[in-house]
Amino acid sequence: MSLKDHPGSHFHASSNGWAWPSTWGEIAVMALSQGVINGFIRDEKKSPEPVVFPMPWDTAETEDPVSDDERERLRQALAERSAFAD
Repeated sequence: MSLKDHPGSHFHASSNGWAWPSTWGEIAVMALSQGVINGFIRDEKKSPEPVVFPMPWDTAETEDPVSDDERERLRQALAERSAFAD
């Protein structure tokens, strides 16, 4: 395994645009903890916003490249050709 393939190396983090190096184990623990807290522990009445742990990569919302009209047109086209249509 080279440094470019190891997420715990600064080289990997830098070349992939991550904010910091992190191991796959740390990433798995953050994702699993976030899922457990939001799915089973968090009281949605007291805390309506889900818990979001920081990840090394950018998780900022990006603008959707597909308009709502185009998305609906694509959904209809898919439904017409789908083998699993209702």
